[in-house]
Amino acid sequence: FVDLKLHVDALKTRNLTSFKNHQELERFLSTTLLNLNNIESEIFIELFQKGNAVLLWDGFDEISPLYEAIMIDIAQSVKFSKSWQLISTRPEYLLNLKESLNVPAFKFYSLQEPDKFEFLIKFLAVQFGLNVEGMCEKFCPYFNATREELKDAIDEELLLHNATTRERFFNKIESAQAFLTTIEFSNVVNEWNTNPLMISIASEIEYNFNATNLNFYSILNQYVKQKLEISMEK
Repeated sequence: FVDLKLHVDALKTRNLTSFKNHQELERFLSTTLLNLNNIESEIFIELFQKGNAVLLWDGFDEISPLYEAIMIDIAQSVKFSKSWQLISTRPEYLLNLKESLNVPAFKFYSLQEPDKFEFLIKFLAVQFGLNVEGMCEKFCPYFNATREELKDAIDEELLLHNATTRERFFNKIESAQAFLTTIEFSNVVNEWNTNPLMISIASEIEYNFNATNLNFYSILNQYVKQKLEISMEK
């Protein structure tokens, strides 16, 4: 895993002159880029030569435009090795990468309503120390149910748990859904309504927002503030 924005110094050492041979590429990857020690470098190079290594270049869109061509040149060299590589980036950079490297590209799409509810249930199950798959099997079919139907299902399925746990589980689902519905009508953060990060944030904290002044940074600010308060209390 290579977080590209943390390895700019390594990119600065390169120019657009291609690697002379595989050995030079391997030395650059293992020593200059990954900063591996001798033993680690030997293991990496052996795996890389045999095609048993996968390089995940993360955040192509987060590096300076000055180094984009250099990064593409490095990826082009890796492409002709036996090993694999994946490059993550924002959609607006996708076409350039796809055309430059002549490789297939995949795009992540927003979660749909049933998927959002399933993610929410699984996330809360982990928080409450409940069986994740079991909770999903029981409650995911209720993604479009009424408030009363969902509450009855929780009371029935979590019968072995105390009333406080059942009430908290239900309230978490209800407050998270209400928050996600609120931001759905905010142009600033509408795209985050179906993002797993936002769903997990919505499930953790209680929110009181004026929807007209809502933006992603105000949400994160309140999230961090409340998480800090909880940590201080503990």
